Amino acid sequence: MSQWNVNQGRESLWTVETALMQYYVEVVCSSRVYVQTDRNSFRTSVMPRVLGHQGPLLFTVLAISAAEWRQKSIGDGRDYAALSARYKVQALHELQSCLADTQSSEENLMTCVLLSSLEIAEGSKSTWLRYLQGALALLDNFTTSIDPTVAKFVLQYFRFRYVLMETTRPKHRSRPTNSDPDELSYHQAMNRVADAEYALPLIHSSERLVNEHIGCSMELIAIINRISAQSFTVDPVNEPRMPLDQRHAECQLLEHRIMRLSPKVADMTDEYLVKSAESFRVSAQIYLRLTCYDASITQPSIMEPRQQLLACLSDIIVEGQSRRSFPMWPLFIAGCVCSSDEERKTVLNLFTILDRQWPISNISAVWKAVRTVWHSRDLAVSPTSCKQQDWQEIIHRFGWKLSLS
Repeated sequence: MSQWNVNQGRESLWTVETALMQYYVEVVCSSRVYVQTDRNSFRTSVMPRVLGHQGPLLFTVLAISAAEWRQKSIGDGRDYAALSARYKVQALHELQSCLADTQSSEENLMTCVLLSSLEIAEGSKSTWLRYLQGALALLDNFTTSIDPTVAKFVLQYFRFRYVLMETTRPKHRSRPTNSDPDELSYHQAMNRVADAEYALPLIHSSERLVNEHIGCSMELIAIINRISAQSFTVDPVNEPRMPLDQRHAECQLLEHRIMRLSPKVADMTDEYLVKSAESFRVSAQIYLRLTCYDASITQPSIMEPRQQLLACLSDIIVEGQSRRSFPMWPLFIAGCVCSSDEERKTVLNLFTILDRQWPISNISAVWKAVRTVWHSRDLAVSPTSCKQQDWQEIIHRFGWKLSLS
């Protein structure tokens, strides 16, 4: 860091910018992963490009750190919210000016990831999805000049978040159509992600390993995506799009795959990461039974794994835990399938612990969604209508585009 020199034109901010950079290196990078290793792409793919060029990635890093500092009592009189906004505008300006530059393609890709991360932390707005499309456009145009390791990280970052967002789509709502161009473009974008991943042998060789960036394996993410796809094979108005026997066999195969998953971790035996992977596995099992078997949250097939999931999450999310990434989607699923006040209290305590540990994140947005699900069920006029209060429908009604990460 001592060699870093980007004070050109910003002499009055030189000291604070150095501190913001140091904060990103020491705090932000570590908190974006489940386990800190030398494979942390938020550091290894970002810092060399930041230190070597005053481009969009530099200003995005500064915007992220300043956004977190606005939640802290720094006491130096600076308006860090305004400073973060200023850096973000500068990052977007720099990104626009160098989009056509082949030599900047990798930096631009990482800028899309970090800007998306910043938008996600601001709440449940859909803005983060625009950076997904921008990243894919960059991959389309500069494939040969982009390091496969960087491409792998970018693709996995966006696929993980998009697939989990899809789990909030109502199960009997059809896939996007031409009448919904924004939804259609995002769906098409994910098809392009799949095509791009297929061309990367690095991804094929590691899809079964638990990824310290996301807390589970990409194989499990593929299973979750397949479960979501199964929910669209039944049309509530017309005939089923898939024969019932074939659909049932597919669901049984997916559950068998979930049961066989084991938390394989590369080069480490970290209990936090292993338990996080287990929470994702159990959540996928619950999601399958809710979505494909139309199970009720009060049925034994849901109650047993729900207790297992809550116990697992209570072991992971504890007071005094060092700040790191955590299994948001499993916590969200646990909240949506609660059927008693005691279980709701457990989920509330877990969200409270997380909210104290993270100065900026989408925790409050996800917690608001879970509370809305609870309130909708509590206001149901009868047990029958309560069963009809589907948590996917509730989230869709409010138009949230939750990144459950």
